Amino acid sequence: MASGSYTELSWTNPDYGGAWTAAGLNPWFGRISRAGEDVLYCTASNTGQPGFGEPQVVKFDLSARRVTVIEEHAANPEISPDGKRLAYVRKPSDWEESYGGRWDSDSPGELVIADLSGGSARVVKVNRDGSYRGLVFEAAFDPDGKHLITCCYDEPDTELYYIDLEGKIAAAPAMVGPAGTLGHPCFSPDGKKVAYHLMYWPEGRSGPRELTVYTVPP
Repeated sequence: MASGSYTELSWTNPDYGGAWTAAGLNPWFGRISRAGEDVLYCTASNTGQPGFGEPQVVKFDLSARRVTVIEEHAANPEISPDGKRLAYVRKPSDWEESYGGRWDSDSPGELVIADLSGGSARVVKVNRDGSYRGLVFEAAFDPDGKHLITCCYDEPDTELYYIDLEGKIAAAPAMVGPAGTLGHPCFSPDGKKVAYHLMYWPEGRSGPRELTVYTVPP
């Protein structure tokens, strides 16, 4: 940032476009999380048939100019501060049956935490005293690596839940009812503040919308 220089990593840059083409993917959607200087985790979409346009969580190795799919039907990856875990949202297996419609990078899903060294992945259910609260839109790691802030669809509301790695809710710092949505949570470097985005329709979804960024203690 200090130099003011930037590098385009999309398919229109001939230096990197071949990596997307070789993987059969288009960039970028949802969160982008950086692991060191040369590795990005992000959401891409499938260009092939069947499954055209479906979200995929991918790893982009900039030095090797290679894109690798981490999980199909998944979006919004976030790497832990120590680089050992990757959290993301995955399409529920019963999505069509229970919810209907197309699942995409803006849809809620199962919160998954993957161990990048061992390759194992597990579903984390956001819960209060064992009571399941709902699907998740996005999640971000606390700088301590032991907690996450999640945008959870606790129907009919969307809640910010501060949870441990087992999904247990430690705090609920913000919420909005059906007239709005919360998204894009992130921590300050010291972990003392969470920033999030509120989209709100004061006159209903057919009227004008308000877009605001707030900060709260987790």
